[in-house]
Amino acid sequence: MGDYSSKLYADVKRYLKKENVDFEEDKKDGDFRFTLGIENKIESVESIITILDDGISFLSVAPFRAEPKLYAAVVQYITRANFIMSGCNFIMSYDDGRIMLRSGTFCSYETISHECLDDIVGFTEVYWKMYGNGLLKVLFENANPKETIEKIKNK
Repeated sequence: MGDYSSKLYADVKRYLKKENVDFEEDKKDGDFRFTLGIENKIESVESIITILDDGISFLSVAPFRAEPKLYAAVVQYITRANFIMSGCNFIMSYDDGRIMLRSGTFCSYETISHECLDDIVGFTEVYWKMYGNGLLKVLFENANPKETIEKIKNK
């Protein structure tokens, strides 16, 4: 078994089972992988919960990548979105254009509650729902990142 909390691992596994999530687990690295449905044009993101020694990390990966010519626009969009958000943030890989949303928590106790996990997964779902369609507009419709964020803020 890897260098992670077995109690947190058990808590997350119990949570995913209780929520009827179809997941794959990697006991060696302490990872859980599953698809998270999003109620917008993105439809779903691949999600990874990684158990740490003192917390969990949650990463969700968009089903598309930015083209290098759009990196500046995408980074401007996600930076503006990150400035508004709390609890998680968007990141983009300059190596391959992958766009991800990450969140997580450190646990001052040896366990993590169902409610805390609900919040972590819920934030992810809410922020993809809130900002995902705008991201698609920047990527595929050449939308202005600043104007796109302003429209979202004014809704």
